[in-house]
Amino acid sequence: MTVVRAAILLKFRDMVTEPGGTIREHRERIDETGHAWWGWWSHQSELIPRDFLHERDDRSQSHDDGSSALLFDSGAAQLFHARVRGIVVAPTASHGLQPPSFENTPSYYHRGRYHAWFKLDQIDGPLAPGRLLLRSHPTLEPDDAHRAHIGETTMDRLRGGGQTMWTADFETT
Repeated sequence: MTVVRAAILLKFRDMVTEPGGTIREHRERIDETGHAWWGWWSHQSELIPRDFLHERDDRSQSHDDGSSALLFDSGAAQLFHARVRGIVVAPTASHGLQPPSFENTPSYYHRGRYHAWFKLDQIDGPLAPGRLLLRSHPTLEPDDAHRAHIGETTMDRLRGGGQTMWTADFETT
């Protein structure tokens, strides 16, 4: 049984790679260099939760086993578990950051600038079906958070909407 608690959940889709390419290219970087940088492709309507991400960065670096992320492929409706070893956050909302290291980043990211970069050293999955529980929505305005779904959800429900980041628990059934 797989159990993941209080993980950052990041939604992505293979828009600039072939199906399965995002995970494959990050795994290749991990295998070749020891880690890969995952850029957060936020939607324009989302807040950049700097304090939340800095807290998660501290946690990922202060624990021997890092911290957890769940990576949700909205195109394939698959969930992956990743180990996070650090997070780099852009200093302002108006400017994203280039990859912290081009060597450790899939090439399709090299042209862009993103608001946060997650240093991953392991990606497992796809995970078996299970129970997914959303705990919080760090990218929503406080006034909007009360309208967002908190609690048990489905992959189909995650596919819709403009959010790309949550905190969540997951366990296989």
